[in-house]
Amino acid sequence: MRDGGAARSSLASTAEAVAELHERLRPPSGSLVVFFVGHGHAVEAVSREASARFTDCEVLGCSTAGSLDAPGPGDAGLEAWVLPPPARASAIWVPDLVDWRYEDARPLIRRLARRLGRPLGPGLLLLVVTHRGGGAESRMLASLAAAAPGVPLVGGGAGPLAPVGAGGTFVGTRAGAASALVCLIEPQLPFHPFACHHFEDSERRFVVTAARPERALLDELSGRPARQVFEEEARRILGDDLSDDLTDEAISSSLVQLGFRASGGLHVRAVLESSGDSLRLAAPVAEGVVLRVVRAGDLVRETLGGIRRARAQLAAPGEMLLFSCLGRRLQAAAADLDEELARTMRALPAGGMACMSEHFGALQVNYTLTGVVFSQP
Repeated sequence: MRDGGAARSSLASTAEAVAELHERLRPPSGSLVVFFVGHGHAVEAVSREASARFTDCEVLGCSTAGSLDAPGPGDAGLEAWVLPPPARASAIWVPDLVDWRYEDARPLIRRLARRLGRPLGPGLLLLVVTHRGGGAESRMLASLAAAAPGVPLVGGGAGPLAPVGAGGTFVGTRAGAASALVCLIEPQLPFHPFACHHFEDSERRFVVTAARPERALLDELSGRPARQVFEEEARRILGDDLSDDLTDEAISSSLVQLGFRASGGLHVRAVLESSGDSLRLAAPVAEGVVLRVVRAGDLVRETLGGIRRARAQLAAPGEMLLFSCLGRRLQAAAADLDEELARTMRALPAGGMACMSEHFGALQVNYTLTGVVFSQP
């Protein structure tokens, strides 16, 4: 029996892949088992097979945008990550994420705390995974953070549509798209949540003067069309490195993005594409917010540095649970660093996934690596 950790199966049959993972991990009763479902499997099938095989465990999971340690987007395989006792966990599945209301958070958190039989406070961790919330992700994160003050929150956005199924999240045998899972964990050993990215502040600031948060559209920056401002700043910073034709593909993979300051740090808000004179972002912003122009630095170096700093916070760092933005992988590929980044991630004692956005505290962020380091048992 292993003391936690991750294992992966490349078997095409969902039943056989789940059986292989069970044989390799052999988790003790009471373990938390998190599945990361590649595009070769449907989350509904994984939820059924996993619940039947991993009995007496808290079983949950989600579709992914790829594995942590493979170059390029996408991964057909199935991965499971285990946190064994004395850790305890309780999870709730939210079937209609789009309809999430701010006031839904408090009763959900109270329910999770009752299941664990302890009050909210130090020593707890929230794991939150969302899927196609239509902008409700930011509302969910802010409300959960407010309902559980002082409890760290990490997670990510589950992967996009897949050939086998629509993707989604699951807890036990409850599974589906446009959903979320919220898991309250009591690790009962030291842990350290963290987030890191490779972007630097250019000190160029603009106020959001027009936006449509419900569609994640940014219309104006300091009274001017958002696309025009973004293109001018990208050309100013990148110069000859920027194509004359700033297509949507060039915008989404640009080394220049937008950022904001919150909770004492700089965070990235990714630009996905243009929509006329507007920009479509990976997460909504509201009018009045100050956005900064940020430029990508050394992706591999900053990834290594962020992980080393996080692990240094513990006397005996062990397994990690990680959520890495798909945009990081796409930028690595554009710079011929995808194999180097893959090797870096492959060397880590970690489970997790490439995701569409990342969750850290009350914030939905982009181009970021978030996660938690647990002490060795």
